Amino acid sequence: MDPHLRERAERNLGSIVIAIEFTLISVMVGVILFPLMDHATPILRELKFEYMLYAVSGLALILYIWTEVISHSLSFIGWPFDIFHNLLYIIFAMVLAIQMHFLQDPLGWFAMTCVSAIVAAAISYYDLKLIGERKQGATGAAAELYDSAYKRQQSLVRLVPLTLANSFVQVGLILLFPVFFLQDGGHLILVSIQIIAFAYLLRRTIRHFKTHRDLITAKAIQELGLEQSAK
Repeated sequence: MDPHLRERAERNLGSIVIAIEFTLISVMVGVILFPLMDHATPILRELKFEYMLYAVSGLALILYIWTEVISHSLSFIGWPFDIFHNLLYIIFAMVLAIQMHFLQDPLGWFAMTCVSAIVAAAISYYDLKLIGERKQGATGAAAELYDSAYKRQQSLVRLVPLTLANSFVQVGLILLFPVFFLQDGGHLILVSIQIIAFAYLLRRTIRHFKTHRDLITAKAIQELGLEQSAK
């Protein structure tokens, strides 16, 4: 097979894969947002201030996930298509959609946080492996972008033990001290910590994306140059 023809075919397939990824992202956000809006509406209508922070936490989580997945899609998603990567995101969306049904149930909310943290950990480790595979054989701007994305993913993986420990500790505290956390409103401290954590991760992801826009553009220019030289 003509190598130049193969390269053009892979670039075209890469565009299709990115389109699939963006479609999946849109569906994910819709699937998670719908139950959040559905269950946040009575909280706002009935002025249940105690549970409003859970709606804020859910929204902050969705914003973080959206920016993270978009950043991933523009950084390393392409051909060959990795089905398992997308299946993990579908599972993640389902878990988060279920979690949004527990806005008025602190124990249920933090229990589902544990489940979502486990799935997020699996995604973090798998994406690290996927980026490592993308790095192999890459040259020029593409290699530089993949290397940057790999280091960024490594930093996310390093946060996994802390994230898992925090989610399980929160559930443990509620089970050990139900009177304080459920009856006396102590759960508001825990959900406030969640909001701060999601806000930090969101800010971190946005900063990462801004600093890597030039690398993403350089990779696109490199691919365009290869396509022009092949003609």
